[in-house]
Amino acid sequence: MTSNLGSDAVRRRFSPERVGTLIASLLIIVGSLGAVSTISASGADSPLPSVAPRSVAPAATAHPFASTANLTLQIHERLVEERRTLEAEVARPRLDMSALIDTVRRLNTTARLGTDFADTLSGIDGSREVGTALATFYAAVAKAADEALRTSSADQASYRAASKRLLAALKPADALQKQLEALIRSAEATPNGGTTPTVDPGASAAIASAKPPKSASPTASPTPTPAPTQKPTAAPTARASTAPSSSPAVAGRINNPGFEATGPAPWTLAVEAPAVASLTVDSAASPFEGQQSARIDISVPSDARTGVSLRQAGISISQTKRYLCRVALRAAAAREVRVRVASASGETYGTRVVTIGPVWQTVEFEFGSFVEDPSAVVAVDLGRSAVTTWVDAVQITDLSESAP
Repeated sequence: MTSNLGSDAVRRRFSPERVGTLIASLLIIVGSLGAVSTISASGADSPLPSVAPRSVAPAATAHPFASTANLTLQIHERLVEERRTLEAEVARPRLDMSALIDTVRRLNTTARLGTDFADTLSGIDGSREVGTALATFYAAVAKAADEALRTSSADQASYRAASKRLLAALKPADALQKQLEALIRSAEATPNGGTTPTVDPGASAAIASAKPPKSASPTASPTPTPAPTQKPTAAPTARASTAPSSSPAVAGRINNPGFEATGPAPWTLAVEAPAVASLTVDSAASPFEGQQSARIDISVPSDARTGVSLRQAGISISQTKRYLCRVALRAAAAREVRVRVASASGETYGTRVVTIGPVWQTVEFEFGSFVEDPSAVVAVDLGRSAVTTWVDAVQITDLSESAP
């Protein structure tokens, strides 16, 4: 597999960070292989009857690639989320170079991490073909991201073109995710081994055509951001009269989710100069639920999305789990808002960019993390506009706990 990744990928593979990642994944795989069936005895002092020994069926063991495939899926889903962010940034008439470069860097990091795990899959019987296809795809994405990052940020036209080439390299992501999910399902259905899915010719052709061209930017139509769901029509008086208990002190992993406390804490408003903004708990305007909501007034806007950001930190996110983030938003006039869940250092786990207006709307998205993070952050980014915005009913819930 190393021959089709190029000499640069070979040299990168043995960096300290990658060695640590591979060791972690190998430990997980070894753990999944270490299941041992036990036989219950009738007692150490009891004599054994003089009969033929009973044969005990061995316990089913997991596929040797099961743990690595699940971890690879989490990385791949994160890559798809970052692709959506890149599509939204490239589609903007006026580029936010800081946000665009940050997105390209995250895609580059995620693709290189994915290469390590895909290489592991490509070396295991049963997942070899899917792993090889994924490794080729991640290498193409990393190469396109490298080319974009070498482009001068002062030349916005060239950076937009390089970002579109990166989007072209990302095109096979959805088809490959289906292949990876099918591989995992096959492992669950036949835990001791069996026939595994192969990569369909369409996905293979998409990978080959996704390699960044040397000239002429391919046309890549940005995927529109899913429209936020409208709150069901209800009379404002009905919402205003809702008992405060409908907005609990803790919703999932969020404290003070409905801003029903006397102050906004533990929520904070991060404001970067030269922006000027303030956060208050508003009981005068009709909230989404309960009696209050958060109100953010912006007198001087920021060019960056994160220039004005409502945040809550200290959220515990577990590895291998899936979560649902849901937020209710309203604005005095039409404006864009970005909702995201990220690490304290800014590494994005999930995000959505939506346009909101005077009617309450709920925004929701699923996300996951391939690392344990006890101090994740949920943020409502309000930069690029001076329109007053209200936030209410913020939730992050563990989908495994909410499942019936």
